[in-house]
Amino acid sequence: MTADHWCFNIEGLRLCGYRASLAGHDTQYGRYKRYVRLRANLAGVPDTISPGDRYSVSCDIYWRKAARLDWSIGVKAVEDALFKQDRGLVPGEYGWHEASGVEMIVVQVRRVMP
Repeated sequence: MTADHWCFNIEGLRLCGYRASLAGHDTQYGRYKRYVRLRANLAGVPDTISPGDRYSVSCDIYWRKAARLDWSIGVKAVEDALFKQDRGLVPGEYGWHEASGVEMIVVQVRRVMP
C-alpha cells in the first residue's frame, strides 16, 4: 500500500469486542489487541496519530455463521488496538457479512487530508 493507505486482514483468532470495563484485565481481549497491532505493524500502519493528522479506519467484518456482537463494538476493538490515542480518527466505511463461512475482518486505514 502507499504511505497514506494500508490494508490488512485479522484472521485466525476469534473475533473479539471492545470491553471497556475489563480492557486492561481481560487476557483474551489483550491477546486480540496485540494480534491486531502485530498485523498492523506488518502492514506498516503507524501506531500513533500525529497532531493535525486524521485517519479513517474501514472494516469489513465476516462471520462464519451468525454475528456474536454488534458491528460498532467490533470496529471499536480494532480502533482501540490500532491507536492508543484515537482522537484523530474520522468515521470510515463498514461492511457486515454473516454466514460467509469465514471469520475475519478486512481493515483499511487511510490518512485523510485536512
